[in-house]
Amino acid sequence: MKFTHTILGRCIKVLLLATVLAFPLVIEAAELENWDVRIESGYIPSADVGKSVPVGEAEEIFARIALSLPIPLSDSSHLRVKISGEQAFFDWVESDNIAFSNGRDPWDNLYSSDIGLRYLHKWNRSWSTFLGGGLGAAWEEEMDDSYSYSGNMGAMYRSSPSLIWTFGVAFTKGPEDSRAFPILGLAWNQSRPGESGEYQSGWSVSLGIPRTEIRYSVNRMWDFYCNMGMHRGTYRLAEDSEVSPSGLVEMERYESGLFVDIRPAKQLTLCIGMVYHFGREWEIQDAGGNEIQEVDIDDAVGLKFALRWIF
Repeated sequence: MKFTHTILGRCIKVLLLATVLAFPLVIEAAELENWDVRIESGYIPSADVGKSVPVGEAEEIFARIALSLPIPLSDSSHLRVKISGEQAFFDWVESDNIAFSNGRDPWDNLYSSDIGLRYLHKWNRSWSTFLGGGLGAAWEEEMDDSYSYSGNMGAMYRSSPSLIWTFGVAFTKGPEDSRAFPILGLAWNQSRPGESGEYQSGWSVSLGIPRTEIRYSVNRMWDFYCNMGMHRGTYRLAEDSEVSPSGLVEMERYESGLFVDIRPAKQLTLCIGMVYHFGREWEIQDAGGNEIQEVDIDDAVGLKFALRWIF
């Protein structure tokens, strides 16, 4: 089993690298339009880790880049390719007071990378179906045994020109666990500047699982919106980790934010916002995915910045 995990992890490495290197070539060869690049960074200030007295604290800064490419297949269907990579930087205060630290900073950096595909077919004016899947990895130092994969499928029903209902199912298979969850939602008046469809100012809404957003578009340059969602990641720790050698840390939190989008040009968007992080939990696991300890992290209000180009 260990050998199989190592081979799969190396295959994901090669696939991630090959996809990133081939991305510009595919765009140029196919003369594709409406592909976009999003670069974002966020800051989560120091917050108490656990309930011990005295208590240690953790601060986080993350940076992420994502590429998205729509590939038309016919008049009624297209394929979207997404590639992303993220690095999270941690700073610790009084880490020797954190129960699982063993007197040292638990980790300095955590990394993740993903590749996703999504196929959409429009059957008529009302009905469309989608099918998607992805490969990824999340790790501290070694990518081996950190891979994951996911899939989703469902349908979208347009009950009016501005209202779309979505329903389906998704699953994820992490290093040592599996999850399934529903996809439920509605989207109203969602067309945005720089994207396909006729732009409309005013209110727009996206409600459902796994994300909700309410937006007000003043004009083609200014948008104000709030959203709420969930962030979850499972990272493979280093082989010589003081926390859990070759173990896992599962991080989960909810996020709710207030943002402003500024578009100095039709295809360029600057996003600035404040995010409230709550319901934060870390679960430390051994190499086999068995729980060692679960800790709560205090709520915190952070910042997020993003740039998006649509080409």
